[in-house]
Amino acid sequence: MKSFLKAPHALSAKEVLLQLGSRENGLEPSEVLDKLHQFGKNEIPEPGKKPVWKIILKQFNNLLVYILMLAVVISFLTHHYVDVYVILAVILINALIGLVQEYRAEGALKALKNLLVQRCKVIRSGFLQTVNALDLVPGDIIVLEEGDNVPADARVIYAKNARVTESSLTGEAVPVEKFDVVHPEEIALGDKSNMVLKSTFVTSGSIKAVVTTTGSQTLIGEIASSLKEIKREKSNFQKKTDKLAKQMALIAMATAMFYLWSPGFFRISLYRSLF
Repeated sequence: MKSFLKAPHALSAKEVLLQLGSRENGLEPSEVLDKLHQFGKNEIPEPGKKPVWKIILKQFNNLLVYILMLAVVISFLTHHYVDVYVILAVILINALIGLVQEYRAEGALKALKNLLVQRCKVIRSGFLQTVNALDLVPGDIIVLEEGDNVPADARVIYAKNARVTESSLTGEAVPVEKFDVVHPEEIALGDKSNMVLKSTFVTSGSIKAVVTTTGSQTLIGEIASSLKEIKREKSNFQKKTDKLAKQMALIAMATAMFYLWSPGFFRISLYRSLF
């Protein structure tokens, strides 16, 4: 059962270390293995990819496309082959544009994951070593220097002239100073000067911090998870095209009914004028 430390910014560094079962000289290999089994890898799970055929079919699931397909059939039966080719080209171009947009949308999470580091410096068994960031666990002691990306959410133990750019999370372009201090539990994200967050960037100084959360439980991980749950709403253009398609369908049905119910001689003259 996962049990991450809550509100580490409201605790002293010693209390955080104690609650995480860690120490300043780092975890032992056996402790790391146990925590990896408990908390899992320090990664954001990949969303299930939609099959290509489903994405393609989705582009044709549109009322306007249905009307155009019906127009293709009618044009073919009435031997208007140029119209057939033109309408089919419009349908295929529309599907291609939709397919490209779909792949770009699914690439949003991949772009987010590109912000995450692959290697990091960590103290384990009293020795500084470089490990895969995926293997970080709560309680690990990480060492950050100017130019490093932060590999996990962590509570600052020691900081010297440290500043971190958190624009990827807060939108604030000015680097934030970091130091060991205790904050009230209720405090804004941008004011947590004793925390460093995954996907942010150290612009100056050096930091020693204890990892508090990893993977999907980090702030950036929660943002990525929320992106997967967002239901995409139709754009204003899509709403207008749907409305136009419905109006076209109503006009087409009304015209067809009028033609079918009109006197025979009127139907013949109307047919000749149209075709």
